[in-house]
Amino acid sequence: MEELINGITCPKFVGEETVLKELTSEINNTKDLAGKAECAEKIMNEVEPLLSCEEYDERKTDCKNCHIISSLRIQAVDIIMKMHQSVSLEN
Repeated sequence: MEELINGITCPKFVGEETVLKELTSEINNTKDLAGKAECAEKIMNEVEPLLSCEEYDERKTDCKNCHIISSLRIQAVDIIMKMHQSVSLEN
């Protein structure tokens, strides 16, 4: 039976989701912005292959949901990275 995560059965998404959840947890538990930015960059690197997946099919719900979730993750970590850059420029 296929594993189901966030309602998605795609093996690429399921495989990445475990890593992404761990990295998100690290961001939430890290106190300093530099540490959060480091995890955010790792998330960006993990999400990019999902957004550029060669098997993407706009007719498949799994693909659409994967892209929505991945895009939201990119937006969230982009905020962290911009905050870190801003603080770094001030110092």
